Amino acid sequence: MHNIMKIWKSDLSVDGSDFFFTVLPKPSYKMTKIISSILVVISIMVLNSLFAQDSLESYSVRNRKAHQLLYDNLYHDAIKQLDQLIIDYPDIGSLYYNRGLSKYTLNDIIGAKKDLIKSKELGLKFNKRFVRYVTSPRYLVDVFSE
Repeated sequence: MHNIMKIWKSDLSVDGSDFFFTVLPKPSYKMTKIISSILVVISIMVLNSLFAQDSLESYSVRNRKAHQLLYDNLYHDAIKQLDQLIIDYPDIGSLYYNRGLSKYTLNDIIGAKKDLIKSKELGLKFNKRFVRYVTSPRYLVDVFSE
């Protein structure tokens, strides 16, 4: 360990006050590299958290917009919005579920079935009876026999 040098302020000051401050020696090359590495890691962590926060806010705003489009019965626009969300967040089952409902409402039964199956695969447990019915082979028989 390096010796820490103490310099009396009275040796440096004009008014002669008696207290000291500490002067650390210049760190070694190895210590400088370690400190630099730690600062880089901390910087990356801070930037990641900032981007994650922006991403979360972006998802929230865009998802609310998709819900509003569904509420306003603008299903084609809702599907476009959900398509973009699914590209950015492919592991969120509720996005597939909402897109499946939109397709179902527009009589795109095959597309609705694919989306509802995907939402179920991703662990979504919302409205199980409806999802089970629409994704069953029996439903397709009923639809196409009408």
